[in-house]
Amino acid sequence: RSCVFAKNWIVMAPQVTCFAGDVGANIGTWSIPMAQCLRSLNRGGSVIAVEALELNAKHVAASAHANSLHNIDLYNYAVGEGGPKDQAAEWVNTDNKGGSGIVDGSVDGTELVFMTTLDAILADRLAGEDSRIFAMKMDIENYELYALQGRRICSAAITADRKSTRLN
Repeated sequence: RSCVFAKNWIVMAPQVTCFAGDVGANIGTWSIPMAQCLRSLNRGGSVIAVEALELNAKHVAASAHANSLHNIDLYNYAVGEGGPKDQAAEWVNTDNKGGSGIVDGSVDGTELVFMTTLDAILADRLAGEDSRIFAMKMDIENYELYALQGRRICSAAITADRKSTRLN
């Protein structure tokens, strides 16, 4: 279904370089198929995958390599609103790594993760006038609102909304 969505979006905005975002990529269940879709459409663009847990990020990288996907930009970070902290403790759920989350302080079962903002990740990716995020999946355990705070991500969403409104 993601490929049908991407094809429809590209038909509406054929001159735009497409970027898909996967924040909280886990093992790449959304990133890998979307990257395959963008490659099959032969229009350029890429998937921006962000995953805080190192082991999960390694799974995404291995899957991208195994599928010869060179259109995934992988960032091994937790994302939030920014501020003075650039690291955090993430509790790792041993039964469901996707259910892990940032915690206060270091306790048993935590992993140190590096933090950044979506603005920092998107700074060069959305620099061009014809660059747009056309889809984003975000699953970061109740930190979605914090991650969406920022000038670049908000302007990208507003621009995409205006374009789709104008084209419909």
